[in-house]
Amino acid sequence: MPVVEAPPPPVVKLSGVAIDSKDGKDDRTAILNTPSGLVFAHQGDDVAGTYKVGKITEDAVELLRADGSVLLLR
Repeated sequence: MPVVEAPPPPVVKLSGVAIDSKDGKDDRTAILNTPSGLVFAHQGDDVAGTYKVGKITEDAVELLRADGSVLLLR
C-alpha cells in the first residue's frame, strides 16, 4: 500500500503587530503574510484554514492548530 503524505501546512509569517490603545486598554492586531496575501487578525480568528490566533504580544503571535500544538511566530 503506498504511503500518502499530507500536504504541508500553509506558510504563515508574522509581518507585524498593530496596537491601538483605547481607554487604557491595548487592542492588538496580528499582521500575517499568508499564501493568499496579508491577513489582519485578532485573537480567536481563523487563519489560512489551519490555525486559530491565540495570544498576541507586542512582538509575537501564537497560532493554535486543531491538534493542540502551537506555532509561535516572531
